[in-house]
Amino acid sequence: MGVLALLDTAPVEPNEAWYSEVEQSLSERPSDWVNAVRDAGSLGVDRAWALLSWVESAATEVVRGGSRSLLESAAFAISFLVASDLDPRDVAVVASLLRRGAQLAEVDFVDSFVAGCERAAEFGAAALSPLLSVEALTPATHTEVGEGASFTFVRRSVDFDVHELERWLEGEA
Repeated sequence: MGVLALLDTAPVEPNEAWYSEVEQSLSERPSDWVNAVRDAGSLGVDRAWALLSWVESAATEVVRGGSRSLLESAAFAISFLVASDLDPRDVAVVASLLRRGAQLAEVDFVDSFVAGCERAAEFGAAALSPLLSVEALTPATHTEVGEGASFTFVRRSVDFDVHELERWLEGEA
């Protein structure tokens, strides 16, 4: 399966098999990823959200396993989001989770991110500086739960109607 097709099969609910398949693909087929995104010109919103979701899950796994190679793969993956229309603030939130995860796991964030971004060619070159500037804080959108193998970053629930806010921002409410 092509790497972009893999993003097209992203499950709605967390799925360990899909997560593992993406992780394996990122680590074993980096040139396929670079070429696919380069050829496509853009990830597209759905694919970008799928990849960002994978990176968000990887942040938890970095804490649980302390894997530098997983952190590098996450940096490699998040680099491709410069070729998407995602709001850079959404990407920064997840990058902060990665930095915080690296801190908790005592894995060198800077070296891992530099290595991951280098594999992503021009995408990594464009992404590196903003990614290195994120803070090692769990963003207000998430909380840390558990420790060791049971650790997880959990999204906080919102206490307002997102759709109503969007309508208000667009002047429809």
